[in-house]
Amino acid sequence: MTDESDHGSEGSQVEETPTAVPGVPGTGNPAVDRVLGEVAGVGGRPLTEHVATFERAHESLRAALDSPRG
Repeated sequence: MTDESDHGSEGSQVEETPTAVPGVPGTGNPAVDRVLGEVAGVGGRPLTEHVATFERAHESLRAALDSPRG
């Protein structure tokens, strides 16, 4: 038998913040979710823009993940 209380807040927190990527739950970090949405849209951009998009995403993710939450 599984105890639901063991999975409580983390699972629900992730689902509360959807990303711009359909079918992908949010991370709970709005900055990370924005980057995921931008990267998901790279396929609709010219190939020459892909590298710059991924470089911006990398910089944004590092900043978001390095900064303290709250």
